[in-house]
Amino acid sequence: METCLRNNAFHRVLRRSVSSAFSMSTLVQLEPFVNSTLSAFMRELDKRFVNTETGPKVFDFSRWLNLYAFDAIGELSFSERIGFIESGGDIEGIMHQIEMQLGHQNTVGQMPWLDCFWAKNPIKLWLGRMGILHERDSIVVRFAARKLKERYEALKSGTSPPTTDFLDRFVQAGIKDPELMTEQEILSLTLVNIFAGGDTTAIALSATFYFLLKNPSTLEKLMAELHESPPSGDNGIMSYSEARKLPYLKAVIQEGLRMFPGIGNPLERVVPPQGLEVCGHFLPGGTIVGTSAWPLHSKESIFGANPREFRPERWIEASESQISLMNSAMFAFGMGGRSCVGQNISLLEIYKVVPTILWKYKLAFANPTAEWTTSNRWFIYQKNFFVTLEHRV
Repeated sequence: METCLRNNAFHRVLRRSVSSAFSMSTLVQLEPFVNSTLSAFMRELDKRFVNTETGPKVFDFSRWLNLYAFDAIGELSFSERIGFIESGGDIEGIMHQIEMQLGHQNTVGQMPWLDCFWAKNPIKLWLGRMGILHERDSIVVRFAARKLKERYEALKSGTSPPTTDFLDRFVQAGIKDPELMTEQEILSLTLVNIFAGGDTTAIALSATFYFLLKNPSTLEKLMAELHESPPSGDNGIMSYSEARKLPYLKAVIQEGLRMFPGIGNPLERVVPPQGLEVCGHFLPGGTIVGTSAWPLHSKESIFGANPREFRPERWIEASESQISLMNSAMFAFGMGGRSCVGQNISLLEIYKVVPTILWKYKLAFANPTAEWTTSNRWFIYQKNFFVTLEHRV
């Protein structure tokens, strides 16, 4: 599969077969799933940290945003949450497992000779095929496999209920092209949805809230905009269409993605066989090259003065040509034909979660002088983002 995915023609065919499922016009139809998860999230926040006998409790907001994001992508994928929010923690260590796997790829995975010895050791792989060395599937793999089996059984019996989740769309793509979209491929796609879509959304949400709390005047301006156009949905949940009409909210979200792109390492590409000339330097075919969003997003020539300062106004004050230039340099989700196909999932959630949480709760740092901690495991994880919550009304 790795060789196939390096084939641009194969990649285009595979991406085309599922791209409609990830378009924003399609995803808006799935908005009720996000509303359901967001409502459950706020219920747990109220029960555990707001409406307690001793008053508001201190908790790690980044951790809970991670629980939310994994359950949200679970509901979008299968019409059912996995259960992270209600459990209040990491079920069977799945989030920890993903972080450790990414940590491996971030270190050992950057040294192919060591990776072949460690993770891709042919003896280890042979023992796995023989059933001698068995690694237990995580709850998410078992959950996804069970939902896929149930969906196919319902289709065969003619009792399949009308659904609009990702699993349904992948299954329909499999019906159209069973050779390309096999059951194994469908299972892989739904798992990639979860493993890639949980952490990235949580990182973007944590960054946006963190920088807002670090910049009270910015938060005040955003709240003034929300008071002029408050959420109209049940439970105070803002719709995506409402959120997209708020210019300062859009600027805040763009600035959060610019300041803290979720991927720390360069996004690698392979130079085509004929080679490539870049800035006067010839790169032979097969050379691995890469660009990191972090230095790119800090270029003063693109984003203006003080690029490491969280200032959403740069997206409002700039000319149309400058905004176009800034947008073309935004690399949080990659760029071009290999950009993240699921970026609209994250944007849908971010545009809904940020104004909804801010409208319902007053957020405050538990310790205003404390800083969060971050670690690069390919994704850049945030920890120790301790806050308190109070209802605004």
